[in-house]
Amino acid sequence: EDAGEAKQQVDDEAPNPDQVEADERAAEDARLVAEETERAKAAAAAEAKKKKKKKESEKDRAAREAAEKERRDRAVEERLEAAREERRKQHGKERAKVFTAANVKQIVD
Repeated sequence: EDAGEAKQQVDDEAPNPDQVEADERAAEDARLVAEETERAKAAAAAEAKKKKKKKESEKDRAAREAAEKERRDRAVEERLEAAREERRKQHGKERAKVFTAANVKQIVD
């Protein structure tokens, strides 16, 4: 009788083969889910990095375009100022000619 009880106790404490298999499947499923989660996190991080880089590229492009526009605007303004200065010089030369001609005429008269 004690031997029967001891055998029953050992049988009760022994893992159930079906339960062991179910536990192993659950552990494998959990491992697969964890791997998939890690892959998804890595993909999301890579996508975020790509978007950030693209956003920075857009900022860089916008800054470069703004600098180019400023440079063009400054060049146009410099050309306009040079043209204005040239007109002032020409106008001054013409006035000097007229003044000189008037003086010469006065002297001759």
